[in-house]
Amino acid sequence: MCSIFLVRHGEHPLIGTTLVGRDNASVHLSDQGWQQARELATLLGDRDIECIQSSPRVRCLETAGPLADRLGLPVHVHDALDEIDFGDWTGLTFEALEQDPQWYMWNASRARARAPGGETIMEACTRAMQHVEQMCIRYPSKAIAMFTHAELIRAVRLHQRGLSPDAWHSVEVPPVSITELWMWPSRSPTPAQESIFAAAAS
Repeated sequence: MCSIFLVRHGEHPLIGTTLVGRDNASVHLSDQGWQQARELATLLGDRDIECIQSSPRVRCLETAGPLADRLGLPVHVHDALDEIDFGDWTGLTFEALEQDPQWYMWNASRARARAPGGETIMEACTRAMQHVEQMCIRYPSKAIAMFTHAELIRAVRLHQRGLSPDAWHSVEVPPVSITELWMWPSRSPTPAQESIFAAAAS
């Protein structure tokens, strides 16, 4: 059995105000985010994690850093864990997005809507689940921490429950929250059990 810890990155200055997306250069953890990352390292430090993986985004790499230092492990970057590609919406404030009819459609029908110039939730979920399943085949008895993003974690959790992405509002993914999935190696999709931990810091 493979244990996967899906961890959302810590807080940054634009959280809650801007759709940061794949903007990498300008988004770093806030002081609170760094504190969350350190507390997260303590929380996960005794979970026998043998591999640490991360989205390429700086906010995820920074969140993974304290755990990597504590365990003496490298952080492996995987594009499959990257933020959803929000295309033309990347970097816009949520206030501006509220004026866009396509944003309304995105939230009303996430199972079908596509971000302009970007990807769909289903495409993002597929790449994430394929990566998780591949890692469980490669490391059938290891614990792996994967640092990624709220929408990707939400999509995976809904998928594992057999729910549509349209049920997104039923799943909360706060900063530095941890979703643990227990996966049995298989080349066909296998339902995973999940356990949700409280955020390391609020």
